[in-house]
Formats: sequence, structure tokens, C-alpha cells
Amino acid sequence: SKKGGDPNSGFAVQIRGAAGFASNTQPLYVIDGVPGADPTTISPDDIESFNVLKDASSGAIYGSRASNGVIIITTKKADKAKGATIDYNGYVSADQTSKRLEFLSAADIRKYVTDNNIPNFADNGANTNWQDEILKTGISQSHSIAVSNSTDNLSYRFSYNHTYNDGVVIQSNKQRDIARFNLTQKALNDIVTIDASIAGTFEKNNYVNYGGGMGSSNIFYQMYQRNPVDPVYKDGEFFEFQRDFNYNNPVAIAKLIQNERDAKNYFGNAKISVEPIKGLVGSVNFGYIRNDSESFYFEPTNLYAGGTDGYGKRGYSNFSSQVLEATISYNFVLDEDHSINLLGGYSFQEDNHSGLSAQGREALSNYLKSNNLGHLNNVNVGDIGSWRNSNRLISYFARATYNYKSKYFATATIRRDGSSKFGKNNEWGLFPSASIAWDIKKEAFLENIDLFNQLKLRVGYGITGNQEISSFLDIMYASPSGTAPNFETGEDAI
Repeated sequence: SKKGGDPNSGFAVQIRGAAGFASNTQPLYVIDGVPGADPTTISPDDIESFNVLKDASSGAIYGSRASNGVIIITTKKADKAKGATIDYNGYVSADQTSKRLEFLSAADIRKYVTDNNIPNFADNGANTNWQDEILKTGISQSHSIAVSNSTDNLSYRFSYNHTYNDGVVIQSNKQRDIARFNLTQKALNDIVTIDASIAGTFEKNNYVNYGGGMGSSNIFYQMYQRNPVDPVYKDGEFFEFQRDFNYNNPVAIAKLIQNERDAKNYFGNAKISVEPIKGLVGSVNFGYIRNDSESFYFEPTNLYAGGTDGYGKRGYSNFSSQVLEATISYNFVLDEDHSINLLGGYSFQEDNHSGLSAQGREALSNYLKSNNLGHLNNVNVGDIGSWRNSNRLISYFARATYNYKSKYFATATIRRDGSSKFGKNNEWGLFPSASIAWDIKKEAFLENIDLFNQLKLRVGYGITGNQEISSFLDIMYASPSGTAPNFETGEDAI
């Protein structure tokens, strides 16, 4: 799901609903064999296929991360049948609010004041429709171009996507650029196959605050309570008039507050596969993810009707993940009717999080915004903070699949996960699964019946886990409480 009209709202996917007590209810995304990748860093035009593992018998192969479901995404590679190609895809779209609230106009307000002899009413002479000032038509566009080529031993595909999403609220927008390069190289008479990909996503966001109840910077709250007799501007400046407590100009809030994000995401993986004899394949896959995000927030001294000292904040966060997976599989056919696939593997993944933040008040300059925090005179204890944590996941897994005449299927998997997020006596878990399936459509009595395109009966059982909790929860730590002195201020913590 995605909030309409907000270009920065992101999206949420739930498979079978939330599972367990973990705060993260999103499914696990596996992109080109790398688990934990961010799906928003892929252009839809680069997706070749996606597969949803929504039941425990299929998801158990991903063990302690599969309780919320698994979505496997494969990106596009060059098509040998097409040779050298250049593809373009683009669109332009418009978003509008479908319904607005009805309020009294300025003429209605003046008539009410006159009819009821209301004294000392401040009529500032405007006829402002505040919903028209804040809400607009959001024009968005996306452009993708891809160049690819494939020969007997080498194929590559380069793609670039530019997307600009404009929100229905003024000053809200998102710009995203994605570049991706996929390469496949075969060697030694196709015994060795090397698959490699590298991608970068660069995103800039401009936010507006439209939540948080009756906050001073809540643009919707201020828009709905604003009197239409008040103008937006006067003498080239934003018009501010203190009719009541927490009564501010919503256009000034949208245009004067700096609320930005600058993010850079990198993705890379390299996989080498060796097939010494037909059907026997050994593979090693290495993946790397790095996400950097900077945030900028600033409220100038001239923002609100009652004035403000000014406030600025900067933040930086980093996430990196390294994945190493080694597998060996053997696929063989006993005769024309029976085929068996065996798979065994080892996986290692380490995630690292780090970040910092700093804030201050009493701004000396509205021009510098939060780009230079040195002009903020008032910095209190606790205004500067940083953090760092990491976790590891080590796994062993195996799977066996049996296929009889492409009509009857049996699968069994087992995975053993060890996660550093849990206590030392609970780090390891075992996740088995089994399933059988019957493709009824391929039976003789349904082959010539067009009522069904596909009819398959499947029964499965499996155990999945959920490790979406914070790191280091098993470690005891102390913090000031009660009448103990606060180590930052020296005062009693009450």
C-alpha cells in the first residue's frame, strides 16, 4: 500500500499479515540472490520476474527471516535472441485531490460578523482559499533507457532511470536516479559462468509535515483553521497575524522550513558458477549493500506569528551488508519420468548500522539553514548523539526436489540459522519444511478442457522464524533512573 499524493510516503507490503512481535512486518526481499536488499532501489523497468513465497513450506528455506514472507526479484539481463537493443520507456502523470472540505469563504465570514455585530474583528482584506494555496496538481514523470547486447560468451545490459514525483502539497517532491549494469561471462566451453551486477540509486526528498495533530508545523492543521480574510503575503513578506495560540501561515511553513533528505544506495554482487559435469553446479555468490542517508531540518526565526529563536538539525545514517553464499546442486534424470534436484549450501551475512545527529537553537542566520550548524548559539547536553551496532547471521541449508512426469512433485528443505541478535543459549534455530503437489491440469481427463488454465493442488508444512529485533538486546546495561545522578547533567534523575 502507498499513501496517495505524498511522493515520499514509500510503500508497505504484507504477506499473510504480520507475524510475531517484531516491529518490522515487511517481507524479506532477495534481489539477484542477495537477501535484505531494498526494493525501492530498483526501477520497475529493470525487473525481469518476481516470485512470492507466502507459505511456510516454501519460505522455510530462508529460515529465521521468512515469517513475514519472501519476495524474490530477478533483474533483467541481455536477451541473446534480440541481439543489440536500445529500449526506452517513459510516462507523465498527474495527481489531484479527489475531494476537499467545504469551509466558509471570506464573504461568508464578513456577513457573519456583520449580521451578529461581532466587535473588534480584524478583517485583513483578503479573499484567500487556503486549500488552493496549499494543494496543487502534482505532475510526475519517469524515463528509462536500457542498452543491451549478447553474444555466445558475453552479454551485458546497462539501464538508467530518472523519476521525478511531485506531490499534491506544495514543496513536497522526490527525485530518484538509478543506474544498473548487469554482465554475464561464460568461459571454458560454458563450464564457468560469471554473473556480476552493480547499481547505484540517488534520491533527494523534500518533505512537508502533515501529521502530528495540532503541531505548529502541521501544514494541514494550519490550513484548515486559517481565516480566509488573511492574505498569504503583505508587502512582499509572508503575512503573519496572531489571532489565537498556534495560529500560523501554512504557506510560510511549507516554503520556509528546510526538510530535506539526500540518500545514496549502492548494490553489487558477483557470482561464479562451475559445472564440471552436466547437472552438477557449484556456485559462490558475494553481495554488498551500502545505504547512506543525510537529513536536513531548519526552522527560521521569522517562521511563526509569535516568532521563534530558530532551530536546526542534521542527521546521518549508514547501513552496510555483506553476504557470502556458497551452494552446490545436482540435477539428474533417472529416466524420462523421474527427475531429482539436490541442493546444499552455506550462507554468511553481516549487517552494520551507524549514524549521528546534532541540533541547536538560537540561529544567527536564516540563510545558512542547517547547512552550517555553527551559527546555532544554543546547544544543550544531549543535542549531539551517535550510535553503532551490527549483527551476523550464519546458515546451513539443504533441499531435495522430486518430479514425476511434471505432474507430481515432492520437496523437502531444512535450514539451520544462527543469529547474533539472540542470547547465547538461543542463537540457533532449525527450520524444516516439506510439501507435495499435484498438477491436475496435466492429467488426461483435463488436458483438453479449457475451463482451467492451471489447476494445482499443493499441501505443505514448514517452520519459519523472525529475527527482526534490535541488536544487543541480550546484553545487560545500566542507565540513570530514580534518584540516581544523571551522568550528563549531574542532577538527580527523577
